[in-house]
Amino acid sequence: MKRRNGAVRLFALTLGMLMLLTACSGGGGNESVETTAVTARSDTAVEYPGEIVRPRSAEQAAKALEGLETLNFDGAATVIATYSHADILCPESAADEISAAALARNRVIEKKYNTTIAGKLAGSREALLDEVRTSVKAGLYYADIIAIDISEIGSYNADSLLMNLYSLPDFDPNSDIFNTDAMSQLSAAFRSYGVVSAATEDVRDIYAVYWNKAIAESLGAGDLYGEYERGEWTWQRFSVLMHSAAEARGADKATRIGAVTDLPLNEIADAMQISSGLHYVSTEYGSVPSISYDDAAMNELAALAYTVFGNGQGFSSGYGSDTSAATSFRGGDVLFYVGTFRDAETLASAESDWGVLPLPSYSEQTSGITAMSPSSAVLVTPRSNALGENTSAVLKALSLASSGVIDDAVIEYLTVSSLRDNASVRMVRAAAEKTARTDFTAAFPSISALQNATAEAYHNVIKSGGRFSSAANRYFRNGTSALNQNFPLKNAE
Repeated sequence: MKRRNGAVRLFALTLGMLMLLTACSGGGGNESVETTAVTARSDTAVEYPGEIVRPRSAEQAAKALEGLETLNFDGAATVIATYSHADILCPESAADEISAAALARNRVIEKKYNTTIAGKLAGSREALLDEVRTSVKAGLYYADIIAIDISEIGSYNADSLLMNLYSLPDFDPNSDIFNTDAMSQLSAAFRSYGVVSAATEDVRDIYAVYWNKAIAESLGAGDLYGEYERGEWTWQRFSVLMHSAAEARGADKATRIGAVTDLPLNEIADAMQISSGLHYVSTEYGSVPSISYDDAAMNELAALAYTVFGNGQGFSSGYGSDTSAATSFRGGDVLFYVGTFRDAETLASAESDWGVLPLPSYSEQTSGITAMSPSSAVLVTPRSNALGENTSAVLKALSLASSGVIDDAVIEYLTVSSLRDNASVRMVRAAAEKTARTDFTAAFPSISALQNATAEAYHNVIKSGGRFSSAANRYFRNGTSALNQNFPLKNAE
């Protein structure tokens, strides 16, 4: 992507903020979100801004929606409630390339359905859950769509707050307009809990590996971009380089560090498991979820993961401490920093020269898979939503109209704000083109008996050694019982 002149960028974004009048709603002056939603649900005609900031995004979105039937919501608002995902779904203004693209996409959907897309922002994750719980239990309307983290699916499901997506009119969770690989892990029995698609997939929430170019050169590693493009960027290669850098850096366990992260090491290990294409739980439609994995494949994965995470050798996490791994990497002290592409903004001002790569592949066969963070967005709808037909239409439209639009905007934003070279831009785009997956255990982290029989067994083995199957099997019965208890067979509601 070409870099735009900074003055031009500032002018365009300032102009955009003047032209776009309200948060997501496309009109209504200075009304609050709540007031806008109430007004839009009356017989008042919908008003739209005369122009949009990012016309190419609107054109792309409009083309994607050509095959969908045009509906008339009679001016009724479509309310999206969230705490942390407003910028890609319902931003308040065109503050940057990403929010400008999201507003342009929303403008197209609003015109197609005679609706407004209104954002409803909660003060915290806990407040959002409490508000939804209160509304659903009282049988009251709260929002049409709620954008939460993937890791929060279990909390909402535990209180029976979510509508089954199979119950929405004219809605197929298995449609190829969605990320069905990820959504299959957010399903159980006859139920599908959340939508993952181009509307929710922010490449900034995809895992990435940042590397110090000078240290890589000193190790004779040369151009790691080339290794990625030749298909040589694997976890095995990461492990070799990490340990080589650790040995060159320090004389004892405390200083022999080749890779750092500000995330929990277990989260990086989970990303390795997800990107390997392996899952712990079978979620076949019409059946209770069951613990089901390939013993040999999981044992092989755990053995490789042990070389990366075992005994704390070479890989250090600053999570939960006062030590910032990003600061260490920014100072040029370590070869690898593992995080997400969102961290590019934090590292942009580093004095040392760095590049960024997608998460390493487990094998050549899995090179097209990557892992999304458990804080990635997923779209759900509450049980108290009485406008299922409208919600169904907007969920499909958001997914179709976001394809390419949000990715392009995010990549342009990172290009302008953070990335050091055009090879890094290519790497971000390569990651965006992979199939981003999640795991059932990431969506339901509070079911401890299930975690003990799956993810926790994996975490323990990769730190201390041993066979995954041996560690997991001792908890298999309890884990199976927990799945039966939490996900009994029920007909679609």
